[in-house]
Amino acid sequence: MLSAKGLKKSYGERVILDRVDLRLERGECLGILGPNGSGKSTLVKLITGEERPDQGGIWLAEKELSAYSPKERAKKMAVLSQESIGPVPYSVEDVVKMGRHPYQGSWPWLRPADNKIVQDVMKETDVFPLRDRFVSQLSGGERQRVAIAKAMAQEPELLVLDEPTTYLDIQYQLAILDLLKSWQERKQLAILIVLHDLNLAAQYCDRLLLLKEGRTVKAGKPEEVIQPAWIEEVYGVKPLVIYHPQLQVPQVFLQSNRKNSLTLHHYHG
Repeated sequence: MLSAKGLKKSYGERVILDRVDLRLERGECLGILGPNGSGKSTLVKLITGEERPDQGGIWLAEKELSAYSPKERAKKMAVLSQESIGPVPYSVEDVVKMGRHPYQGSWPWLRPADNKIVQDVMKETDVFPLRDRFVSQLSGGERQRVAIAKAMAQEPELLVLDEPTTYLDIQYQLAILDLLKSWQERKQLAILIVLHDLNLAAQYCDRLLLLKEGRTVKAGKPEEVIQPAWIEEVYGVKPLVIYHPQLQVPQVFLQSNRKNSLTLHHYHG
C-alpha cells in the first residue's frame, strides 16, 4: 500500500531524516516512535506529500506519490495532522462533509450516499450530538474527534495520523484507538500513526518504527522494538519492560532513580 526507500531531508545544514525506509500493507497499522526532534513529523510531511524528500522515493499503491494529483491522492489517503482543526466558524456537520470533497464533481451538493457516510462516521466518532454546533465552540478534544470523523468521511485506503490522541482524555484515547483498530480490520485500512505513548503503540500497532535523530534505530513487531536496550538508546532511560497480562504485548514502566529516598510530606489545611 505504502513504501518509502532511502528518505533524506535537510533544512539548511541540519539533517532531519537520513536514509529512512518503511513499508505498510493493507490492513496493517505501523506506529512511528521517537523522542521530540527525531524526525517523526517530517516523515509524515514527506509521506503525505506536504513536502518532498531531498533523496529517496515514496510509492502509494505502487504508484509514485508525486504522480498523484491532490484530489486523486485524497481519495487514497486521509491525513490528520498534529494541529487538527482550528476553532473555525463552521458547524461540526459542515466540517465532516468536507471529507467528501474529493468525490464531488461539478455539483456543489452531496449525494444521498455521501450524506449517509457523513452521518455514519459522526455517530461512530461520537460527534453526532454536536453536529449543529460551531467547531469554534468545542473543546480541543471534541475538535480532535471531529477531525478524525472528517478524515474517515474520505473513505481512505490509507490513514495517516500524527499524534491523534492529543487533547483527548484517557476514555477517548482508548475509544478512538479502538475505533481505528476496528476500521483497520473491517475495511482493510492501512494506518500509519505517530504516537508518543509506547504502551498504546505496543497495544494497537502491528509493527513499529523507532527513530532517533532522523535515523531508524529499530523496526519490527512490538516485542522486537519495545526492548530495554532500544528504549535506553533512544530515550536515555532504563525502563522495566513486562508483558500485558491480557494482550501479551510489551509494556514499559519507568524506574525512578530515587529508589527508596522518597520523602512523604503531610499538608494540613
